[in-house]
Amino acid sequence: AYLGRVRLSPIDDPSAPNRTVLADHWLKWAFHFLVDADPASPSLGLPLRLYGHLGVRQIFSNWRVGDPTKEKPDVWRVPAGCKVLAEACKEFVGSTEAAS
Repeated sequence: AYLGRVRLSPIDDPSAPNRTVLADHWLKWAFHFLVDADPASPSLGLPLRLYGHLGVRQIFSNWRVGDPTKEKPDVWRVPAGCKVLAEACKEFVGSTEAAS
């Protein structure tokens, strides 16, 4: 459910102290998401915070959106000895590799 737009000043961001952000506030079950809504922000549309019950708080910053294989070519390689049980995961195991 969309709960509205909020301005946080300053947001507790170690990478950008005293930063003011404009965020859309979303609620899904017991989780509150703050999603960047500032058109001038490089992280527009990406999560900034997740708040959960029992004081859980996650901070998202320094987003790098793109193909992860450019920085880490083996990011999708299944390590030797891993047992692939889910059908959806079998696509990450090469045809010449045998999953245990």
